[in-house]
Amino acid sequence: MSISLGRTHQDRRAFLVLLVPCILVLLIITAFPLVYSLRTAFSFSVLYRPQAERFIGFANFEAILSSGDAHVAFINSLLYTTITVGAELILGFLLAILLSQPTYAPGIFRTLLMIPILLSPIVVGLSWRFMYNPNIGIIDQLLSLLGIPGPHWLENPNVAFWAVMIPEVWQWTPFVALVALAGLHGISPEIHEAALLDGLRLRHMIRHIYLPMLMPVLLVVLLLRVIDGLKTFDSVFVLTQGGPGVATMLISIRAWILGLINLNFGLAAALSYLILLMTSLFVVILMRIIDRRVA
Repeated sequence: MSISLGRTHQDRRAFLVLLVPCILVLLIITAFPLVYSLRTAFSFSVLYRPQAERFIGFANFEAILSSGDAHVAFINSLLYTTITVGAELILGFLLAILLSQPTYAPGIFRTLLMIPILLSPIVVGLSWRFMYNPNIGIIDQLLSLLGIPGPHWLENPNVAFWAVMIPEVWQWTPFVALVALAGLHGISPEIHEAALLDGLRLRHMIRHIYLPMLMPVLLVVLLLRVIDGLKTFDSVFVLTQGGPGVATMLISIRAWILGLINLNFGLAAALSYLILLMTSLFVVILMRIIDRRVA
């Protein structure tokens, strides 16, 4: 008994010895920046006026909420996330249905689908920026063959917002398709056979079989894509940097401008925490919906 207790005590000591460094690393790289940024959000913190730094309470948050540019950025981010995620879910689901049908080379198509997902958002933004170029871009070249003039994709305020959403949908629709395809393969073959024996057409199978059974999977994908959509920065920044004007100004780009252009770290931190609160609200709502669907 004493030997077993000694081994248990040694195991606990070894566990603590291995665990403590991990906890310290997490505190350094996670907890400290979080606490420091929270302190900055409640302070007047401007890089070129370090001597004036002081606690100002909720003044930064009030300034953000009363700013017209911030209002535009919040609206743009909500529209951007709603439209892109909605398009990704619809197109990805339909693509998964298509790929689930018998084909000659399904493995090749699935491999090709993974290429956009593996690309960096910076690379995607640069690639689409070249394709949107009115002089050398392939999109305007193809339109010219049809006698259609290019709309100056990234310079026209009425077009730029839609133009920056296309690369996002292009990159992440395959992700939705692959997850939905995995869910389709998880459906019992007997269900397919029974549906075929009952004479159900594909549209009826989608409505009455595929969608209900894949709903928990699609809700999880929706949760992941909403979180990612609300904090989108890379591709839109490379394409337009929030312009022309504020046509493609997202809240993440607005935070970048406040922090790294205006050097007002207090306002940038406050806006970042507002982004966190908005994202957390959507996550809580979606998690409750998922819990109800799964239950």
